[in-house]
Amino acid sequence: FNREIQDLFEKTPVIEGIGLAAYGGNVLYDSSEEQARQYDGSPRLVMGEMLSRIQASYPSYVLQSGRTVYLKVTAEGLQFVDAQDQQVPMIDPLDRVESVIYPVGSRYAVLYSPSYEVLDQRIRSMWVNIVLLTMLALLVGLAYAYFFSTRVTRPLATLTAGAKKIGTGDLTTRVKVTVKDEVGVLASTFNTMAADLQKSVEARIYKEKTEKEMELAAGIQKQLLPAGMPSIPGLDLAAGLLPADAVGGDVYDFFSPDEDNHFGYVGDVTGHGVPASLVVSIANALFHSYAHLNDPKQILVEANRIIKMKTTANMFITLVLWHWNSKTQQFTLASAGHEVSLKYGAADSKVDEVGKGGLALGMLDDVTPLIKPQTVDLSTNDVLVLYTDGVPEAWRNEKEQYGMVEFKRVVAQMADLPSSEAIKNGLIADVKQWTQGYEQKDDITVMVIRKI
Repeated sequence: FNREIQDLFEKTPVIEGIGLAAYGGNVLYDSSEEQARQYDGSPRLVMGEMLSRIQASYPSYVLQSGRTVYLKVTAEGLQFVDAQDQQVPMIDPLDRVESVIYPVGSRYAVLYSPSYEVLDQRIRSMWVNIVLLTMLALLVGLAYAYFFSTRVTRPLATLTAGAKKIGTGDLTTRVKVTVKDEVGVLASTFNTMAADLQKSVEARIYKEKTEKEMELAAGIQKQLLPAGMPSIPGLDLAAGLLPADAVGGDVYDFFSPDEDNHFGYVGDVTGHGVPASLVVSIANALFHSYAHLNDPKQILVEANRIIKMKTTANMFITLVLWHWNSKTQQFTLASAGHEVSLKYGAADSKVDEVGKGGLALGMLDDVTPLIKPQTVDLSTNDVLVLYTDGVPEAWRNEKEQYGMVEFKRVVAQMADLPSSEAIKNGLIADVKQWTQGYEQKDDITVMVIRKI
């Protein structure tokens, strides 16, 4: 930018200084200070009358006579006004301009200082030519002056009109300037600036729209989670979910089709975002719809059939579904390709893996032969922990993962706490403390079932 400004000075000696200032008075560029290199000192601020001119709505001129005049465009034509928008006498043709400030919209202002050295030289030469040349020379000079003035002012007028349209918010505005001098370069830069500004505004609008949609999706997904823990005879329940993104892929829920049969599950959909939340919503609705079957295997088989039919090939959900019959005191686990569950035996203080096998829902049309429910014997104070892979796969850095060994150790340590809620809170807190604030890459879900 600075090199092009210096080239502009070489090609246009009638301008001896150019500056660019923000609406608040911060000087963004000053050709007198940045000839050799870009300015990197403390912020430069404009104060007083100069700041008022920068923040004015009209172009302003400081005359050699000391007057400051603003140029106002009205339906009747041009008017010369002061800072209070009161009409003042027009600029005397003999009064020279010392500086010009031209505001561009409500954000920037261009400042430049004209040089009369070249003009004075041309005037002196013209007087000599008038004396030495004939009337024909005078006519040729006048024709040349007319041609030169229109060649300069017409592109500048086009550029000014384009700047005004940009100021009104029409970011599709482009100026057509065919000259190849410094005005043409400025016009090309103007068009590039307008195009970049339009892309920036469109990107911001898209970002705001996407964030709003994600916020709505997160709210809907949050409503799918239980508002509280159900009261199930013989069991003490607790569950919690920490999403990695605004919209995650983990889910848990409870449902009881009758007073004796009670179900709960923990699931993990591939990926994150809106696609994952849609699969979560479908799965949630399906489990409630098939709850009347009172058979965890049949519920998973029927849910898989619909999920496979209604989702894409790369979207599936791993899940572990449990069934508790409070009348027969029988507890059953059915896994659909999910992480193994952990059972803590209060009698021997030992942690075992239960609920292995199965295949994620949505991968095959029929998973009947792959779903193999497992009966789990639960004694008083035994604890069952269901979770998603965000727990063992939590990262402390780029190389260290939480892992199953650490998780089993903490389950054995926390299982003696007096309630499922305390155990759940302790497990999640240990994972978060272990990561030491490192980025959470996956959703973390933990469900604790304690036999009472």
